[in-house]
Amino acid sequence: MKLANRKSYLSSLPEGSAPESLFSKIVRWFYFLVLIALVVYFGHYFFEKWMKVKGFGQVVVEKVLLSAEFPGTITQLAIVEGQHVSAGQLLAVQNSVQNCRQSLDGGLMKIKYQIEMKRARLQALQQSFRQQSNQIKMYNALELNSRKLATANDMYFEIALLKRELAVQQAYLRSMEQQLNNQQPDPLCLDNQIVAPFDGVIKKVLKAEHEFADRADPIMAIEQKNSEVLIEGYLSKYELKNISLEQEFSIIFPDDQTSKAKIDQIVTTANAFSERKWKDYEPIDTRIMVRLKPLNGEHAEMWKQYDLLRVRIKASLL
Repeated sequence: MKLANRKSYLSSLPEGSAPESLFSKIVRWFYFLVLIALVVYFGHYFFEKWMKVKGFGQVVVEKVLLSAEFPGTITQLAIVEGQHVSAGQLLAVQNSVQNCRQSLDGGLMKIKYQIEMKRARLQALQQSFRQQSNQIKMYNALELNSRKLATANDMYFEIALLKRELAVQQAYLRSMEQQLNNQQPDPLCLDNQIVAPFDGVIKKVLKAEHEFADRADPIMAIEQKNSEVLIEGYLSKYELKNISLEQEFSIIFPDDQTSKAKIDQIVTTANAFSERKWKDYEPIDTRIMVRLKPLNGEHAEMWKQYDLLRVRIKASLL
């Protein structure tokens, strides 16, 4: 059996590549974009965590509470919420729960009543005395002995006594009336007129007309014109080393409007909640409170629109 020689050849031509489908390209680019997104996310997360200070706060516009000086009923309420008022303008009238004039007048009425009763008794005695006198004259004319003479004598002395008592009580009544007219009224007996202490705006009315207000009960809140506005911000207690006075903060309002502020005061310990929570004998909700002030008047006017609303605060450490 005979084998034939065969020649082999080397070629430098490109061998080509395997065909690639569109699906594999999409998958590769998808993984690549996911990897980039993860890098950006974690980079942003660590930047925000380690390079920024974050917290929350509340906008506070300075207001004055007008309260009742003594117990009484509000008889007049001359304002509504949002109304602009001027200094000295009447806002409300409160009746005193003590009616001192009535108690004094009650004493006078008692004396007047006693005088009238004695006058009535005096008139009755005088009429009876006249009748007795006529009978005594008739008995004397008939030369009859009568016991009515002794009774008439008793009535005569009683009438004289009543007249003297009436004179004394009438003099005492005139003296009391004169003293009452000259007496200065007790402030607690007068109606309390609540007036505006300055030019401003009524922000809140806390009592209604004809409602009773006890002493020191707030009746309304008034905001002074050009009043101070600030944000009470709360930060983690671990951020104390990262903040300082005059440091600038960014403010984000509930509608995503933004503003700028600076730290005016730092309170090293603050409690943002009514009840404190503890863990390992350490309060876990204790925070640092900072008072933030607007950079200028334009920012201040903007803040007033968000009075008592919760806001977000943050600052960069770069």
